[in-house]
Amino acid sequence: MIKLFHKAKHWQLFVLVMVVPIIIQFILFATVFRSANMNGMFVFVLLIALVPVFVLLGWFWSIAVGLNDRLLDGIKMNLKRFKFFWTVPLIYFSLLIILFITNGGMRFMSEGGGKVGLIVLLHLLSMFSLFYCLNFCAKTLKAIELKRSVTFSDYASEFFLIWFFVIGIWILQPKINEISQGTSKNSDELLDQF
Repeated sequence: MIKLFHKAKHWQLFVLVMVVPIIIQFILFATVFRSANMNGMFVFVLLIALVPVFVLLGWFWSIAVGLNDRLLDGIKMNLKRFKFFWTVPLIYFSLLIILFITNGGMRFMSEGGGKVGLIVLLHLLSMFSLFYCLNFCAKTLKAIELKRSVTFSDYASEFFLIWFFVIGIWILQPKINEISQGTSKNSDELLDQF
């Protein structure tokens, strides 16, 4: 699966994460306006969200785990911690889908109280985990490119490009393709050419 992401073109990932869900949403809204099944609509919306969430999580995995062997020996990054934080949104999102598909989601949310607080807490933990994954992936890419340990100021641009996927995929995926094929040049080599 990692090789699939490493060989993917930027436009292919963009289509999977942005275009396919938009087309499905147009179909959803046309269907919803013809019927009044609101609970079915929530299930459908969650199922639409599966594609971009799993593609993004797969992309994160392919960067962090798949490119980890490209780091120099002296650079150590905690892959176990990344894998833990990577699984948090995966589990959270899967549980949310199961709740809504079994029609327990609307009932669960309407009961309120501590249950809504639990959902909010899990959502915040999931958001933190996603930001950790963004940071880890950006740091991995820049450490491979610069062939040294990096600080946030070194990889801030990669962090924001990953965060704003719609723009970042067009810039970062070609770099990832080059790194995975072993044809990338670090910043020093690029400067030497000029």
